[in-house]
Amino acid sequence: MTLTEEITRIHQYQSEPGKAPPNEPCTCEWIIVPLLWKLGYAHHEIFSQVADDAGKFPDYTILPHTPQTWYLEAKAWKEDLQHKHVIQAMNYAHTTGRRWVVLSNGREWRLYDDHILEVENRLVAQARLGKENDCALAELLAALGKASVESGKIESYAMKARLAAILNEQLPKHDSELIEAMVSTLKNKYGLAGLQNAEVAAYFQQQTPPTPPITDDTTPPPPPSVSALTIPELRALGGKLTGKPKKLTTPNGTEIVVDTWRDVAEQIVRYFGGKNQLPPLPYQGGSTGKRCFLNTMPRHLDGKEMLQPRELLIAGKTLYLCTNRSAADFVARLEDLCLVAGEAASGFSVQR
Repeated sequence: MTLTEEITRIHQYQSEPGKAPPNEPCTCEWIIVPLLWKLGYAHHEIFSQVADDAGKFPDYTILPHTPQTWYLEAKAWKEDLQHKHVIQAMNYAHTTGRRWVVLSNGREWRLYDDHILEVENRLVAQARLGKENDCALAELLAALGKASVESGKIESYAMKARLAAILNEQLPKHDSELIEAMVSTLKNKYGLAGLQNAEVAAYFQQQTPPTPPITDDTTPPPPPSVSALTIPELRALGGKLTGKPKKLTTPNGTEIVVDTWRDVAEQIVRYFGGKNQLPPLPYQGGSTGKRCFLNTMPRHLDGKEMLQPRELLIAGKTLYLCTNRSAADFVARLEDLCLVAGEAASGFSVQR
């Protein structure tokens, strides 16, 4: 079975919730460890809960007692990944002089680089399970493979991932540091005295086509579901909104498998983040009071910690999505977000 086939096997836990791993040990045994084997690691190269050189007990120590040792912190399949989950594993790496740390719940994989001084920049790549995301997930996992880690190719992957995130964020923005520096050079060195920042940013906006959805050309698309409702239609249900979401369709036609309303919110936030249409943060999502819907820190305006925040890496920046809310509240906040972003909320539909 290839890595791609192994990822396809794991889809069953996402598409059939009744089969999903019920706890962290099952997540490790059914998903994480089999993937590590597929990445070329022998059984004796994967230590579980064994003390490292500093007397700590990481969930997994990969390639122990070698210069290429890295650590993996595991969480349960149904648990959303948060920054606090990786702090302990980062400490393992820091105290032993290692570089790479991975955080995973089987559905999402995050790669951290402890050699980066700024803590907020250590998350260098992340990928989630899902048909439209499988290529990115396979690329990240391949970078974690034994041959890649031992040869140093993982560093090239991390550099590429960070560079792409930074450029995608900076180049389309007329007031970014990169655009400022580029315009200055073009004016002073190439004689473009009247050049404006917006003209250079517009060039890069035209050069960055939207990422097409990954589809199987041999399989006809499924017929539209009669139970799919747009965001405004869902909001109109108010407190009567029931049932779990199964699929989100975005305005560009991309279909995304989702399990919870948290997933719906994350994917819509990522959609606008990829188009540089997110509002200034902190953002309350149209609600009153001190609660934030999105922030650069997992806190609300009154300084209180978010409950169940979801940490997102978007365009090279870490954002926190507050997920401690009802389905009706999620939908209301998302409709308001569409309004602020300048896109019709009716372009998003959710199948339940």
